[in-house]
Amino acid sequence: MEVKKIIEEIEKLPADQREKLFSYVGGKIRKREYLISILNKIKGSGKGVWNMDAQDYVNQLRSDEQI
Repeated sequence: MEVKKIIEEIEKLPADQREKLFSYVGGKIRKREYLISILNKIKGSGKGVWNMDAQDYVNQLRSDEQI
């Protein structure tokens, strides 16, 4: 369904149902923003834990599993 059609359908809803919808969508947006802020806080915190590139490490683990 295209966005324009969805917006048209939303406009047809009674005010109380629109309010519930906006509350739901707002909650989803706040949750997403909260999760992004947490990820940004820990981003890079593992740097230096491994003595090699992360992809090389994963590739090594994968090759070890194939034995």
